Amino acid sequence: MCMICPENSFSSIIGSTLSTNCQCVPGYTGANGAACSQCSINYYKAGLGPTLCTPCLAYSVSAAGSVVNTACQCNSGYTAANGDTCVRCLAGKYKSGTGNADCVGCTSNSFSPTGSTAVTACVCNGGFAFGGGVQTHI
Repeated sequence: MCMICPENSFSSIIGSTLSTNCQCVPGYTGANGAACSQCSINYYKAGLGPTLCTPCLAYSVSAAGSVVNTACQCNSGYTAANGDTCVRCLAGKYKSGTGNADCVGCTSNSFSPTGSTAVTACVCNGGFAFGGGVQTHI
């Protein structure tokens, strides 16, 4: 009599009679033949089997159940290709969302600290003011 593998697991051995041949699918972890748990947010697992979920690199996030390292996306204020080491935005730049977008430069005559997460972090340099949508020299 055939048995069904636990949810979110798979056996690649045709005609197997051992529950331990059931391995957790990517995005899930657990002992062979046992219940599989979904990888938590900020973790991923690419292959079959009982291996643990791998944490995303620092300053990046991923959805629960992620199956590839490129699911890890840089936080606001950081940039890199998805799955790579995230680098803080340089002074004078910002990035407001997650993902692999580049940091955006502040408008001329304004500046922001490193790791800025919004355009509002850009403040006018001395002698300049922002008004009416335009920076002016005062």
